[in-house]
Amino acid sequence: MSASPVLFKTDLGRAVLRDRALPQAQGLNRARRSLLIMVDGRRTLRELGPAIDALGLVREDLQWLVDRRLMRWGDATGSPVLAGEAGPTRPAGNRSVAGAKLYALDLLGRLLAQEDAPLREAARAVTHDAHLMPWLRQCAVDIARRSTEDRAALFLVKVQSMVPEHLLDPIGDPA
Repeated sequence: MSASPVLFKTDLGRAVLRDRALPQAQGLNRARRSLLIMVDGRRTLRELGPAIDALGLVREDLQWLVDRRLMRWGDATGSPVLAGEAGPTRPAGNRSVAGAKLYALDLLGRLLAQEDAPLREAARAVTHDAHLMPWLRQCAVDIARRSTEDRAALFLVKVQSMVPEHLLDPIGDPA
């Protein structure tokens, strides 16, 4: 797989954009549709990241589009990635605020189900290193309040794998 995988619209994806009555269009909400429109086979996931964040999408939304064959992963030449690959892999040690934020949003959806809207809205303000840790602490507090302390601690432990290393020291103290 190329170091910089890109997303391509498939023929089926183009057809669904033209005709919303197709069965494959079921579940294609406004945010997913907007992303599908933006996918052009030229921009990498990193380049699409700010738009994906602004749309409030998470990893499952991208996978939803790929699973329904509306878009696919490929390299810069247009060659598809190997079958069974779910998208780009993160090299060891390559951590980012955007990656940590997307992973946290994914976990929030799983841990809080439909009760994560305020935290998703607050995530829009996370645009720099200095914003990430306070938001993650607030997420942990909300998870503990709506669920258990154990789930909040599990959330923080899991998100640590994506947090840039220079930010890891304060994450253990959600207070």
